[in-house]
Amino acid sequence: MFINMKVLIFGNYSGGKVFFDELIEWLSKVGLTVDMYDWGKYELHIDNFSSKISLSPKLKVLENLANRKYFAGILKVFFAKLILNKIKYKYDVIDIHYGNANNIKYLSLLKRKGNKLITSIWGSDFHRLPNEARNKAKELYDNVNYIIIGNPEVKNEFVKYFDDYEYKIRSAGFGDNKLETLYEEVSNDNFRKYRKKYSLDINSLVITCGYKAFHVLQHYEMIDAIEKIKENLPQDYLLIFPLTYHKNEEYIRNLKKRLAESGLKYLVLEDYLTDQEVIEIRIISDIYITIPKSDHASSSFVEYLMANNIVVAGDWLPYKMHYDMGLYFESTSIFNLPTKLSDVIRDLPAYKLKVKENRDIVLNNFSWKNRINNWKIIYEE
Repeated sequence: MFINMKVLIFGNYSGGKVFFDELIEWLSKVGLTVDMYDWGKYELHIDNFSSKISLSPKLKVLENLANRKYFAGILKVFFAKLILNKIKYKYDVIDIHYGNANNIKYLSLLKRKGNKLITSIWGSDFHRLPNEARNKAKELYDNVNYIIIGNPEVKNEFVKYFDDYEYKIRSAGFGDNKLETLYEEVSNDNFRKYRKKYSLDINSLVITCGYKAFHVLQHYEMIDAIEKIKENLPQDYLLIFPLTYHKNEEYIRNLKKRLAESGLKYLVLEDYLTDQEVIEIRIISDIYITIPKSDHASSSFVEYLMANNIVVAGDWLPYKMHYDMGLYFESTSIFNLPTKLSDVIRDLPAYKLKVKENRDIVLNNFSWKNRINNWKIIYEE
């Protein structure tokens, strides 16, 4: 048991802000002192974001060079060294996000700054990689004490490829701060209340398509599938496309053009949504389609499960863990997506009865209260 354990989370903060914010918040709640080094903006956030160390104005002019191929590695490490060396203490644990070859260049520095190194694999950072890129990450895995993987299917895939690292693997997954509020909000009364707020009839069909503006989510394939079953849609329906996260203006512009050409009824959400608005969108939705090319189970996936949506997910995704927990959702290939959606729409009341237990199962398995101790135990091991 460590007293006043000091932890450094090392990663691209802007690339996973919500996850990092919540992880650090809950690690602090269980008594750990946590700093976060953001290698994307060259900033060190100290003690749960209470203060910050950044590059000096003179060095700021070199930031653009750090994004160029021939200077990137040298300058990124140089910036990290300058900033981390301003901290005089040595960290008990440094947790490197993500577990891929991009972070190898920092190993020498991090070994000097930390007593124990860990790397956390989120899922897609391994699952999407070609074999050549996976093999390059071996140097990272060789130099860490533990490898954290939250999803058993990703772990199995990792071990199948790298069987010599199985002894280093530990299990810990991210929680979701919205779940407890969402749990209390899910009710028939709030369903009616929020449908009215968004000018939707309680009997209209609402289908939510994906959760961010990123081509990997395969929005075009969703539109193609829904176009094929137009005749099966009720007269009163709406497709919601949340595109507020990972905003790519060109992608959004092209997607809106495709939607306009489809003749479907849709709503594109582009402006920032508060956590409460996110919860409301979950509640007013009937069906949620998630068919990304790969996924480690996004928070939106379990949020829609909790909100009594019929979730239709790609059958290639690593969601066996969720089935094993007793969660109910539908799986399909892209080829069979039109048929699957037609079946769900035709018998929606029957499918709604099948998801009633999801709310409790999600809360008991994915809230931070039920997950943070796994992280603490690994850090203290």
